Amino acid sequence: MFDETPKISLIMPVYLGNYHGAATKRKEKFIRAVNSFIKNTYYNKELIIISDGCDISEKIYKENFKNNENIFFKKLNEKTQTHSGINRTEDIKNST
Repeated sequence: MFDETPKISLIMPVYLGNYHGAATKRKEKFIRAVNSFIKNTYYNKELIIISDGCDISEKIYKENFKNNENIFFKKLNEKTQTHSGINRTEDIKNST
């Protein structure tokens, strides 16, 4: 049977490293955002998290979300910090 429900791909660029002007409680906000995605009742969805070189976001992903089949994580080789355009471009390439 053909499913006509469109798939939603949510792109989340992430950088949790320290930099001047960074928001507070970023780790908690990251976890809360991913949990919000998980709780959403729309079933045909995927979350693509692109980390621009920060090990913290990868650690949080592995500890909390690695086993969720709708969440994908990709770590870029370079640290771009606030230049999330690179992250979004990479996310789009990886979305289905």
